[in-house]
Amino acid sequence: MKRLNFLTVLLFISYGTALSQENTTDLIGFWEDSKNKITYEFKPDSSIMFYQSGQGVFVNSYTLDMTKDPGWIDFTIGNGNRKMVIQSLIKIIDKNTIWIEQGAPVGPHPTAFSNPDESGMVRIHVLYRKVE
Repeated sequence: MKRLNFLTVLLFISYGTALSQENTTDLIGFWEDSKNKITYEFKPDSSIMFYQSGQGVFVNSYTLDMTKDPGWIDFTIGNGNRKMVIQSLIKIIDKNTIWIEQGAPVGPHPTAFSNPDESGMVRIHVLYRKVE
């Protein structure tokens, strides 16, 4: 019985790891939030080009942790002493829709998506896969 429980746990761990790796690969390409004029270009080398209203920012790398709910995606900008990590959240809705909310580079990692503030502003980017 212990062996069966161990194999079941191992199977779930393996499945979760494969799913996380698959999601990382599935992010490659262009994702667009047309309402806020924001585009993320996830590249195969784990870098990203982030565009907002036509202005681009190069993100050196990102890390993805889909064992959290919602998932954590952290963006690293800069090199050496001038490095900044933007702690963010991600939710994969389906193969063509993701939500990303960028957090702050300081303080504890966000653990839940925010609610609209009093002005009705939401910081969640609702991104759709851009098919070319």
